[in-house]
Order: sequence, then C-alpha cells, then structure tokens
Amino acid sequence: MVSARSVRNADEIEAPRRRRLARLRTRPSVEQRCHVDAVGHRSDERPHHVTKEGVGRDLEHEHVSVIEPLRGLDKKIPLAMQQIDDFYKTRFSAHDSDVAETLGNLSKVTGVKIETAKYKADDPEPVGLRRVEIEASIKGDYQPLMKFLNGLERSKVFFIVNSIGLATQNGPIQLEMKLETYQKVGS
Repeated sequence: MVSARSVRNADEIEAPRRRRLARLRTRPSVEQRCHVDAVGHRSDERPHHVTKEGVGRDLEHEHVSVIEPLRGLDKKIPLAMQQIDDFYKTRFSAHDSDVAETLGNLSKVTGVKIETAKYKADDPEPVGLRRVEIEASIKGDYQPLMKFLNGLERSKVFFIVNSIGLATQNGPIQLEMKLETYQKVGS
C-alpha cells in the first residue's frame, strides 16, 4: 500500500542520515595524539626518555619551590621563639586557683550555673607544663550557655574543649563538658 505521501526523491530519506554522519569526527591519529607535555617528553614515552634540558628545567623549578619558603628563616626562628614565650607567659597559669577562678567569673558574667566541676592534674611534662583535665556540668538557657562557650574561647587562660554533651529536661539546658588546660610548673 502506498501512503498519501510518497517519497519522490531518495535524498529526502538519506539527507538526515548524511547530516548525522557529517557531525561525527574522526579520531586523531597516533602521531597527532602524542603531543609534547611540559616536561619535554611525549605522552606515549616513559619518563626515563626525558631530555637533559627537561630534567634541568624540572629541577630548577623544584629548587625554587623548596628554597623560597626558607628565605629569611634566620629571622623567622627568633620571632617564633618570642611568640611561643609570650604565649606561655600570658596563657598558662602558675596557680591552681586561676583555673577555677576563671570558670567561676565566666559563669557569673554569662549567667550560667556550674553545678559540678572535677579537676584532675597530670604529672608535670618535661617542658615545664602540667595538663589539667576538667569535667564540668553547666546549666542555663541557650543564649547564656553560648556566651559561656564563647568566653572560654576568648579567655586569657588557655582552655581546650574536648567534648560537650547536651541534656535537657523541660527547662534549662545542661551541658556535660570535658575541658583541659595547662599550668606552668615550678615558677
């Protein structure tokens, strides 16, 4: 049966196919694909085929990237030592009472209540510091608790917050915190 619309020209059928084939591109030959990269060898060669000039450029670039950060190191080391000394003097307390006093003052300022606080001091370390672990239970509303945590971060006494557990029961929020700080020994 012949449809109402008949094909008069074979080009009407073949033209779309030819257009699709024309859009397909041929793959480049092996010679075209073997371009030269930045280190001076073709991508199909093994690295041991690198020319001496290529190796020289690579080593010169490597030398600059390794040596450049070391420039002025003789000035950087005394500055770093001074910064470490300042940190030790200003952020580590020499007295046991300073840690408890800092936490107490912070709780008063922020309006939270420290329900319990346990302190455990480790043996002194060779660098003249002693680690003090603190487990504290703190109760309060959300905003004052956030101010308390923010105050710990900004405190003159150096604190590390290791963990915070959250407990709430129809009312104020209770935080179970594990902190640590360091104290100077023998000063």
